[in-house]
Amino acid sequence: MLHRLKTSDDDALPAYQAGSYAGSANEKGGAAPAEDVLHFVAPDDSMRSLALAYDVPIQALRKANNIYSDHLVQARKTILIPGEHYKGGVSLSPRPLESEEEEIKKNKVRRWMMACKVAEYDVATLYMQQSEWSLDAAVEAYMEDERWEKEHPMQAREKGKQAKSVGMRRFVGSGANAAK
Repeated sequence: MLHRLKTSDDDALPAYQAGSYAGSANEKGGAAPAEDVLHFVAPDDSMRSLALAYDVPIQALRKANNIYSDHLVQARKTILIPGEHYKGGVSLSPRPLESEEEEIKKNKVRRWMMACKVAEYDVATLYMQQSEWSLDAAVEAYMEDERWEKEHPMQAREKGKQAKSVGMRRFVGSGANAAK
């Protein structure tokens, strides 16, 4: 039997590291972190596969994307790979048919639709284009328009926002003419 004397160093627990990464850029020497990378989600992607492919801890992926459960990855079109952990700078995913800029614009339009509770994609696109793709400015412009319509209900009807009255004009006039 081999007996060892215990020293105070033997009592200390080893350092625990949650991933196999060597730490962030700030821990390594104060160098600025690399830019984040946009990954386009494929049907077979999972948090584990992305963490392995980019050599990024799963917890860092979850935090950067506000994902609290791994199965929520499939509900997304894109995942942000944090630059402080991934130094490659290039996405490992195949590019979509549209450009990255178009994808960002579509995401802004969807966010505007959710914020304003408007289902018409064309209306959302119009507000976003008029505000030069600034989400906050587009939401504010819509809210201001809604506020004006509530304050001026008679003028709002004359402006043609009521779709029902537009379609009925045809029938109201033709019925009166047919009776004569």
